[in-house]
Amino acid sequence: GIPDAPVTDIARMAGANWISTDGGGVARQDAEGLWRIFNVANAGQNFLSDDCRALAEDGDILWIATNLGLSLYSRESNAFLPPITTAGGRLPNPQVQDVAVGGGYVIAATAQGVAERLPDNTWVPHRRSTFSWDNSTGTDFARAVGFDGTWWWVMLAVSGEQPYGSLVRRRAGGDREDPATVDIFTAGNAGLPASTGAGGVSIRVEGREMFLSYCGDEQ
Repeated sequence: GIPDAPVTDIARMAGANWISTDGGGVARQDAEGLWRIFNVANAGQNFLSDDCRALAEDGDILWIATNLGLSLYSRESNAFLPPITTAGGRLPNPQVQDVAVGGGYVIAATAQGVAERLPDNTWVPHRRSTFSWDNSTGTDFARAVGFDGTWWWVMLAVSGEQPYGSLVRRRAGGDREDPATVDIFTAGNAGLPASTGAGGVSIRVEGREMFLSYCGDEQ
């Protein structure tokens, strides 16, 4: 069966269904309908945490956002690979809230900014201090992320400056200091819902459309 814990995300990779949970690790359902649970007790030291927030698959690799970094499952080797953490400056913070992948890019939303892995395997940090978005957002806490193959979208948390948060769009691989590579959308300038999304926010990209959903308040 599946872990006895709240489900946080669902992904499909090579005919198998995966779920992530808040406190129970992840589980995989194979083509025959059988479930297998992976957690810190049985998956080895490369499995960072049972607090798994989001999933993203990119061919052979399943990326798992956790409170301690990114766990990586390889379908080819049927094993967890060395994780991505704050070591070497790859992540600005271990608390990964969401992850998106595609075209050789990996975008991780963390509690202190975004980490972007380029196709050459270089990790680039994004936050206000790197000029990736301006101070009008009031925060670097990234709650959700999506990627359309050209632009990545990140929802920043509420702040004193933006009581309903900010939606940032950046061109993947773009110069952090080039204003042409970034746009900022808010309830005031773009008509985003006047909602704090206290129960969570999510970003989903399908083709040329981006869907932003909120949960947890009257809006």
